[in-house]
Amino acid sequence: MHYILCLKQRDFTKYCLLLLRSRNCFYIQGIICRTCSPVRKNQSWFVKKLPQVLTDFRQSPGDHDMIEVVEMTKRYGPLRAVDSITFTIPKGRITGFLGPNGAGKSTTMRVITGFTPASEGIVRVADFDVASHPLEVKRRIGYLPEHVPLYEEMTVSGFLGFVAGVKQIPRNERREEISRVIERCGLTAMARRIIGNLSKGYRQRVGLAQALLGNPPVLVLDEPTVGLDPRQIAEVRAMIKDLGGEHTVLLSTHILPEVVMVCDSVIIIHRGRLVYDGPVPDVQSGSGSLEELFMRAVAADVSDRGEPVAAGGVMEP
Repeated sequence: MHYILCLKQRDFTKYCLLLLRSRNCFYIQGIICRTCSPVRKNQSWFVKKLPQVLTDFRQSPGDHDMIEVVEMTKRYGPLRAVDSITFTIPKGRITGFLGPNGAGKSTTMRVITGFTPASEGIVRVADFDVASHPLEVKRRIGYLPEHVPLYEEMTVSGFLGFVAGVKQIPRNERREEISRVIERCGLTAMARRIIGNLSKGYRQRVGLAQALLGNPPVLVLDEPTVGLDPRQIAEVRAMIKDLGGEHTVLLSTHILPEVVMVCDSVIIIHRGRLVYDGPVPDVQSGSGSLEELFMRAVAADVSDRGEPVAAGGVMEP
C-alpha cells in the first residue's frame, strides 16, 4: 500500500500521518526502502520530509480528524462499488455526502460504521481502526440508516430502553440518558406512544434518538429527511444543525439545499470515486451554487488512479 504516498508529493504528510495513526509504520519504511521507481526517483525528497512528518505526528493529539478514510475500496465480485477514496472529517464538523444513485454513498457509510468490511484501505473512527477494533468503533458511532429499523409494537421509551441495553449503557444511567435524548429530539409528548402509531416524522425522530443514545462523538445519517413533509424536514434539519460542534456528522442526502443550510463542508463521489472534497460553495462569494458544482463534478472525468478531480474544488476544464 506504500504506493499511495508516491502519487503526489504534496499529499505525503497527510497520508503519513494517517498511516502512523493506524500504526502501519512499515508502510513508511517501505517508502524509504526504494521499493518502487517513484520512490527511487524522489527518495531524497522523502527522506528530507520524513523528520517533519514524525514531528507533526508527535505534536498531534490524534483527535482532530474523527473520520479517516485512506484509499478505501469495496468490491462485490468484479464490481468496485467504492474505488480507492480518501478523505477526512474533522471533529465537530457537519459534512454533506453527495452523489448520484449508485455512486457508493451507502456502501461507504456501511464500511465506516462497520456493517460491512472494506476490501482494501484504512478506515478509522475516533482514532480506532474499523477492521481491528469494530466494537470500539460502534461504541463511538450513532447510525441512522435510510430505512430506520424500529420495533413498531414497542413504545418509544421502551424501544429506547432496549437500544440502551444493546449499547451497554450502565443501568443506573439509562433512565437519565433516555430522558435526555427524548427531550433533545422533541419526543416528550410521544414517549409512551406505540411506535407503529406514530407519523413518519416522529419515527425519524425516534431513529435519531436511538443514534444519540450514549452520546457518541460521531453520527452517520443516511437521508434522514426522506419522505417527510416540509414542516418535518425543517424540524429535522434544525436538530441536525444543532448537533454540529458537539458531534461530528456525516450526512448523506439527495437534497442539495439541505447541504447548503446544514453542512460546513461537502464530499461528492461519482461511480465509486471521490470527485470533490471541500467547502460548501457560497453563491454570494462568487464560487457558484452547489447545484452547479455537483453537476460539474459528476460530469467531469475521473483519473484512472481514482484521484479527486480537484482537492477542495472541481478542476476547471
